[in-house]
Amino acid sequence: MAGSINKVILVGNLGRDPEIRSTQDGREIANLAIATSESWKDKVTIDKQADISINEIIQWIDDNKPLIVDLRQPISFKTAHIPDSINLPYDHLDSMLNTTNPFCTKQKILLVCPLGEKSALVASYLKNRNIDAYNLQGGINAWRDQDLSLERDL
Repeated sequence: MAGSINKVILVGNLGRDPEIRSTQDGREIANLAIATSESWKDKVTIDKQADISINEIIQWIDDNKPLIVDLRQPISFKTAHIPDSINLPYDHLDSMLNTTNPFCTKQKILLVCPLGEKSALVASYLKNRNIDAYNLQGGINAWRDQDLSLERDL
């Protein structure tokens, strides 16, 4: 597609200044971090989904005071986790949710996993049970990539 122009319209707020770099042949490439909030209905399950972008997460946490639930294994949690979060490993969550509800239904819940994939599934499941749950897009890796504060329990 040499010589063609592609137009894309992005709606959101820049999370930080664009990073411009040049390739060896002189072409310029821009990397952008755009803050968005996604909420949609899954077309297959008709479940409401809610993801919180890494670029808006600090403000969202300050505004909503959620219970932050880290779904990673205990050793990963001890190595580095979001301040004031609790550890509830994904492997244990299934049996716990089938027997009881460990969450207060009046408090928002922010779910975190390494990449935001498992936490998105859990958030969807909890929303279907009328629990106000959200997923951190990109998970703990996105948090770390933005150099946001982490606690260690080692």
